[in-house]
Amino acid sequence: MRLSPTPAAQFQAAKTRAVLGVQLFFQAVLAILALWIALIISLVWHQAGTYLPQLDHVYFGRWIVCSLLGETPFLNRFTWWIGIRFNGVQLRLDAASAWLAGPELYRHTFYQAFRHAAGNGWGLAADLAPLSLAALLVGWRWRQDPESGDQLRGLRLLTPREHNRQLHGGIIRRVLYGRPRGIALGKSIIPERHECEHFLISGNPGAGKSTAIRTMLNQVAERGQAAIVIDPESEYVQEFYSEVRGDWILNPLDARCPWWSPWSELRDDRFTVDAAAMAASLIRGRPRNESEKFFQDSTRTVAEAILHVARDHPEPDNLLNLVSLPREQLHEALRGTPAYALIDPEANDQGAGILGTATNAIKTFLHLPKRGESTCTWSAREWAQERRGWIFLPSQEDIGEAIRTLQGLWLDCLVRWLMTAEISSDQTWVMADELASLGHQPQIEKLLTRGRKRGLAVVLGLQNVSQLQAIYGREGCITLTSSPSTKVILRVDETETAKWASELIGSHEIERLTMTQLAGLSTYREGVNLQPHRSIEPLVLPDEIKLLQPFSGYLCLAGHHRTTVRIPELHLARRQPAFIPRVPIAAQPGANNEPTDDQIAARLTARAARSVEL
Repeated sequence: MRLSPTPAAQFQAAKTRAVLGVQLFFQAVLAILALWIALIISLVWHQAGTYLPQLDHVYFGRWIVCSLLGETPFLNRFTWWIGIRFNGVQLRLDAASAWLAGPELYRHTFYQAFRHAAGNGWGLAADLAPLSLAALLVGWRWRQDPESGDQLRGLRLLTPREHNRQLHGGIIRRVLYGRPRGIALGKSIIPERHECEHFLISGNPGAGKSTAIRTMLNQVAERGQAAIVIDPESEYVQEFYSEVRGDWILNPLDARCPWWSPWSELRDDRFTVDAAAMAASLIRGRPRNESEKFFQDSTRTVAEAILHVARDHPEPDNLLNLVSLPREQLHEALRGTPAYALIDPEANDQGAGILGTATNAIKTFLHLPKRGESTCTWSAREWAQERRGWIFLPSQEDIGEAIRTLQGLWLDCLVRWLMTAEISSDQTWVMADELASLGHQPQIEKLLTRGRKRGLAVVLGLQNVSQLQAIYGREGCITLTSSPSTKVILRVDETETAKWASELIGSHEIERLTMTQLAGLSTYREGVNLQPHRSIEPLVLPDEIKLLQPFSGYLCLAGHHRTTVRIPELHLARRQPAFIPRVPIAAQPGANNEPTDDQIAARLTARAARSVEL
């Protein structure tokens, strides 16, 4: 049979709660009253020293004692006979009180001086101080959750105002040093010293990730800093692209894309090193075993060799002509390079697979604009030195697969040259919304782990961690999600990501006073037991993250307590077209400037022969 507490036990529990509450209330009242009395006595002390300096506070204590014992109703009936000694003379209490309050000394009783001080000038301020303290205590208690308990250790969930005070100090510091400088996320301001430690924004579609990034881009534009914007939906280019600022659109199918050649990133004195880096950018991915690693390395060797033999005629079309040669002629053209043995026509399966993969990677240059189709030229190496204007890498669903490799190559080149800049260079922002849609980007990991000293601030947009684990693996996913020191958690519906976000926000150890109602068959065995209970609980449950409203979330900054964040709603301002199709230049009638396979093979074979002789 299930036992339940009787009404007597429930009444005893309610009575115990009420008694504890009344005791705490009266303790607070007594403490505030004692503070008020101490403030007024201090004020009387100050006034007596100011207006009666000749007394030098010699009799101040006895003045208080005589007034309390001699002028307090009912008490003075029993204390009139007490003697007070003054300068070796014993005076009865009533005589001592009259002498101290006479014109030769304090001129008033202490009670009169106390009332006068409490009702005038600074006394009114002293009256308001305890009242203000009482109001603060009542307000603080009103906001407390009686079930939350007392926090002992761990992280706290602060209000944005408290969080800003923790980051930047109080109002006095703001008066002395001005408004805090940094990136604003809602009402919280991330200090400038944390900006290059990177940002991670996680949330479902519609939760507010893109709005948060647009808010940050507005602030970057106001500062006049450079930015690289990876724009998978072509929304940021519509709002922020500016020809006046000198921006660049790196979409090879867009009419605004500048002319670019792979040899723009290859230095003559370090050609081999740069070609190897470009080959690694063209053939990317995470090999799962040694066989795949060998195949990937071999394919990169072939791509590097093709760049090497085509360097005398640095045009993207020459690369396409080269990889379109019959296998025997291409094999002869690569004589003297490390790739010669890898594409041996006699090694049918292996050589065909390596050559086919290299060809698929190099054919991405087919989408590059011709010299006559663009009005300007661009190279990542020059931009990294000058950092003039923003760079946009926009995409659309119908062309994303065709240009992904080329945009990944451009991003790798940009990161590589930015990472070779001097330490403490000008700050540059890298905005990567929908990180998983970009595929495997090894340079992003390098940016997060080593970009801080070179002024590179990365902002990553992420829907769920499962996408990253599928692309980068478990270790790579941990690197990408743990490296940013500032994280914004918006609504996520996927359970694994919600648990990850809850663990990221953190936990705390709390102590609650638990009340156990004892029930028994007899009323003599009923009662109430009070005892403290400690537990470790998450600050935010995973299901609470699933219930977040759009543009609302949590802000986590490494080394600080957590807070809530509300992203201001910003509608997309369409100032520029998202995409302007590039119109290819029509070929001249009757003109045939394309070289034949035999001409290409002869030219490259001569190049290879010269390399062997050298």
